[in-house]
Amino acid sequence: MKSSALSKSRLTIAKVDLTQVVAGLPKDKHGKPTLVGLTSVYLDVGSASFAAAVDLRGRVTMPFSARLSGGKSPILSVTAKSLDLITLLGLDVSTDGARSIPQSLGVVVTSSSSAPLVLFSGYSGSTLINYTVKHGTAVAR
Repeated sequence: MKSSALSKSRLTIAKVDLTQVVAGLPKDKHGKPTLVGLTSVYLDVGSASFAAAVDLRGRVTMPFSARLSGGKSPILSVTAKSLDLITLLGLDVSTDGARSIPQSLGVVVTSSSSAPLVLFSGYSGSTLINYTVKHGTAVAR
């Protein structure tokens, strides 16, 4: 994550292990999990929630992008740009240095035919976002 100004604010989530939730996702003609058939993807950042529609090809583009890749053991990638991440995540960029905050991120998908499915939740409080501030810019990896 890199954030020095609202227009340069960017967050990328790459959740490698979705084996616990793969059964709840739609499958393509090859039996691979897909976003096709879902109606919405929700990105929760701090106390804010952002909704994005899933098009007929399984694409999610605004106000964030989301995609599955990797076949039967898919990788979820979510990228949010131009959100006020400093405020939403409660980052302290007032002085230079290394910091940590509890991870408060989540990704939920919905369809018209089933209950919402949590793909990723970092609200347990046990996972931290480690970031470094230099000249008012926060960078986390």
